[in-house]
Amino acid sequence: MDRDLQRYLTEKSWEWKLVEGERQVLVESECPFCGKPKHLYFNAATTTWDCKRCGESGNLLTMKRLLGDLKVEVKSAADYLFYRGKRDAPTIGGERPPQGVDEKFHERLMSGKAPEVFDYLTGARGFTEETLRRFKIGVAGNGQKILISIPHYFRGELVCIKFRSVPPAEKFFSRWKDCPSVLFNGDSLIGLADLPPRQRKVAVCEGEFDAMSLVQLGYERVVSTTTGAGRADWPAHWLEPLEPATTIYLAFDADGAGEDGAEKAVATLGRYRCRRVVPPLHDWNECVSAGVDRATVDEAVKSAREYDEQTVKPMSAFADDLRAALSRGQPRGRSTGWITLDAVLGGIRDGELTVITGDTGSGKTTFTTALCRNQAMQDAPCLIAPFEQRPHDVLGKLVSMEEGRSVFDLSKIELEDGLSKIVDHPYYFIDIHGTAPLGTVKDAIYVAVRRYGVRFVVLDHLHFFLDCKPENERQAIGAAMRAMALWVQDLMIHLVLVVHPKVLGKDKFGNVRKVTVDDLRGSSEIKQTTWNILRVWRDRHDVMGSRADDTEIAVLKCRSPAGAEGATMLHFDPKGERYIEGTYSAGGRAVSTPSDDEFGEWDGWNTPQ
Repeated sequence: MDRDLQRYLTEKSWEWKLVEGERQVLVESECPFCGKPKHLYFNAATTTWDCKRCGESGNLLTMKRLLGDLKVEVKSAADYLFYRGKRDAPTIGGERPPQGVDEKFHERLMSGKAPEVFDYLTGARGFTEETLRRFKIGVAGNGQKILISIPHYFRGELVCIKFRSVPPAEKFFSRWKDCPSVLFNGDSLIGLADLPPRQRKVAVCEGEFDAMSLVQLGYERVVSTTTGAGRADWPAHWLEPLEPATTIYLAFDADGAGEDGAEKAVATLGRYRCRRVVPPLHDWNECVSAGVDRATVDEAVKSAREYDEQTVKPMSAFADDLRAALSRGQPRGRSTGWITLDAVLGGIRDGELTVITGDTGSGKTTFTTALCRNQAMQDAPCLIAPFEQRPHDVLGKLVSMEEGRSVFDLSKIELEDGLSKIVDHPYYFIDIHGTAPLGTVKDAIYVAVRRYGVRFVVLDHLHFFLDCKPENERQAIGAAMRAMALWVQDLMIHLVLVVHPKVLGKDKFGNVRKVTVDDLRGSSEIKQTTWNILRVWRDRHDVMGSRADDTEIAVLKCRSPAGAEGATMLHFDPKGERYIEGTYSAGGRAVSTPSDDEFGEWDGWNTPQ
């Protein structure tokens, strides 16, 4: 049985028992939504739940959110600047069309000034005048190029207008220049959180005409993406209004692109609350134009396919994964930011857990922060949990790295310049200082992945979320490591965990000796569950030609065939808190590279063989 689920049931003082061969948990207490006892069931392994009486369903994270038990907050780097009064509150960026232009285009259509467009929309497309008025569909352009205008609103404000051609002209789409993408008809979700949970159902289409068609058929909470079905990285202002939804019908087209788009959406929106509803014809607008009635569409909705856990799959399901893994000869990953380290480790790959260790003062936190910065600069959203520091301490390190000088030596203008650069990159923080239960950390990561598309997570460090007595530390470490290994595979993220070693002895030069894997507390579980183990070691003495700021980054374990055990030497600049390239060794070979922190030039895998 999942430990987080067991802990939560205890916190809620709910009576429960294992049933169906211990695969299900029956809550004998009252369902928090309908009040009926002995109807609420949890899957003991996956934590998904449903009430057999009222039909409410979700996973453990949903339950916590609906009952007000989600006690963690994820904030962006910009949020900490807002609190300091440095910037205005965040809004959707981009330009705006001139106010009133939507009404002007709409009046042109409805007053009969473009009868061929009106006839096309009410004839071939099957829209009623009421639908055209509701969505303020209009006509733009001149006699040579006539376009249909489709306005988009966000909280009542006109934020964008999209345009599409009118047959028989060649199919063409455009948008008002530099305007943001928002969910079409997104304002229909205002107030969704105030509804009873079982009524929080939303349909998501892949085009505006499809959303308009479902609304015309009588469905109210229908939205559409504005970039087709293929987008996987949904922005936060798309996800936020969908957050209260308990059921999301993915009403994409009945074709391969629609299926692929639905799969991508599921990964972002949550498999547990998504249903795939397939239109009776190619798309929903085709249904309306062909005269398909509401009863037929209702049947399609009732037949919507749930996204099961899919723990058993045919071998053919993994063929594309294998092809991707073998692309260009090796598994693909993002650059670490240092060419020499890439040559050893093989890059940063999603779905892996990496442990970073080293003795006290070796630079584990600074190196991990630099690694995180390098991921953010490649547009990989990063989540940082600096349990041992405050988020502003991490911001200070990032500013030093951006400016190449200590944050304490910067003028006010230079400080603001550095902060503005940080805000332009996708950094997020778990706003907890000190210890935190493992379940709370998990909730924060899942929220950040779903809401902000986080791909790289830093937890600094392991012992801040171990809730155990000293004599049970090894078992607690094992449970935590196994849990994190499951998270990275479930979410396909890369998680970096800082782990402190035991107290170490010194070598003949007075240096603390280098950490080995066996020096880590719970080393057996760490060795078994991690994909990679990196050691940070700094030679603090000017001996044997080395410099006090030379730092060795050693790969003590690499499970992927893309990398190998080996080491690289980086020079640490204490003022700018930067690590500069040196040499690396892999497989007994030493390779020198020029100093180059422009890691964007790394070609992926053309390293010396």
